[in-house]
Amino acid sequence: VRKFEVKALENDKKRKCTLEIPIGDYEGQAPKEPEKENINVNYIVHGPKGYQRVTIRGNTREETFEIAKELTGNDYSF
Repeated sequence: VRKFEVKALENDKKRKCTLEIPIGDYEGQAPKEPEKENINVNYIVHGPKGYQRVTIRGNTREETFEIAKELTGNDYSF
């Protein structure tokens, strides 16, 4: 059993920016279920049918908005 230390968590913490966009019913290809140990994607579609949303992750706010623009065609930056 590993000893829990807050300092260790702070050292391992990654800085990311996220954006969640409601999309209703996702019409694209069914997303694959990511493995918890190796989540290395920029976005994921989740939620019940009719209330689905896409959560986008980037290293910076600008990168996150650029990924959103590529996926949806809309400019979410401000």
